[in-house]
Amino acid sequence: MRQITLSLARMGTTSLLVFTLLVAYFSVPAGAFLPRVNLASGDSTTLDHTLITKKGFLKTLSYFFRDNPRYLKNETLAKFESPTAFQETVDNISPQIQFLNALNEILSANVEVDSFPLNSSAAAHFDGEQFKPGAKRLIQLRQELITSLLQGDKLQHARNLAGNALHTLQDFYSHSNWIELGHAGPYGVLGKPGSEIPQKFIAGPTEATCKSCTIEPGSGLTDGSCENNLDTVKLTSGYRSGQDIKKPENLGKCSHGGRSDGSRLKPATGGINKDSTSIKESPHAR
Repeated sequence: MRQITLSLARMGTTSLLVFTLLVAYFSVPAGAFLPRVNLASGDSTTLDHTLITKKGFLKTLSYFFRDNPRYLKNETLAKFESPTAFQETVDNISPQIQFLNALNEILSANVEVDSFPLNSSAAAHFDGEQFKPGAKRLIQLRQELITSLLQGDKLQHARNLAGNALHTLQDFYSHSNWIELGHAGPYGVLGKPGSEIPQKFIAGPTEATCKSCTIEPGSGLTDGSCENNLDTVKLTSGYRSGQDIKKPENLGKCSHGGRSDGSRLKPATGGINKDSTSIKESPHAR
């Protein structure tokens, strides 16, 4: 870590953006998300991937510059816990435009995970109980990100990797039943080399994980009856149509749910995603 920090000091401010998000990647819990808030059936209370990333970035960035004021134009900047801390920090970074462009690159890379071809990868979203491949993806992105930072000449690539990694990490909490199992904080093994999710904690390929919910005849969406549809005490996530991992038939597996998921109509009907605050699009909306 010391070597990375020294390299960042030589590379300049935009590299610090990637570094702080790398820190956020392993320290900030996420709550859950569509790629853009206007996809949530007009529900402006939904925290999408972009807003969640900005929120995590604000927290981590403020603490980083509190401890490293030499990177700011005004080293007396204070009140890092204030509602305006993020804007105050950005106003004191030089060069500001380059810094904000770097942040936007990370946010764009995050949203792109919901576009082709990554939208068809269950592992990229921790869908279809792809916990082992999803965790492996996070470790690979982490290692490639660190390598890019150390090389110093691939900063845009590093920012893209950070956005990709944050999206996958956020989807773990939004698409799985981690929260429903009673966990209040982040899962510490994700993205950590040498750590893995124990197989005994993951629902087996033939284990039933969900009970069917009521589907409205007209819309084909749930009516709020999925609140207690989970039927397992192990880690699971919903299967989603259009992805490379298909929902098994007649095994009582969960679906992702929502209008874009055709698997919601197959037993177990309904879904478990928490991508928005719309109960119809996100059967486990909170």
